[in-house]
Amino acid sequence: MNFDQQFCEILYRAIQSPRGMSRGFVMYENLRAYIRIGRKRMPDDSFPSCVQLANLNVIHKKYQRSGNFSRMLHRMLELTDKPIYVETVRNPEFGDALLRHGFIIVNELDGVIRDMVLFHRK
Repeated sequence: MNFDQQFCEILYRAIQSPRGMSRGFVMYENLRAYIRIGRKRMPDDSFPSCVQLANLNVIHKKYQRSGNFSRMLHRMLELTDKPIYVETVRNPEFGDALLRHGFIIVNELDGVIRDMVLFHRK
């Protein structure tokens, strides 16, 4: 299955689930991501259903900073209108890159561990 099929399958399983939850791995080019669909608490105390990027792994170091994540993020935003939520960002450089993509900080602990969310631009 290609990325679109893998991602849409996870979204479809969440729609079919009584609790609105689903999870699974997807591959995008040289990036492997573990994705969950479920509710997350936002700064305004709402709990919308989000696409949660729980784990991201680049297959080989030579593919780091090659734009895989940016392209995957762009494709996800085309396929769903759910907010994109990234948990426990420990790498400050990655956190800064997420901020440049338009993510906002939801939780921060000592400026190191952050949960971030990207809402669709209207």
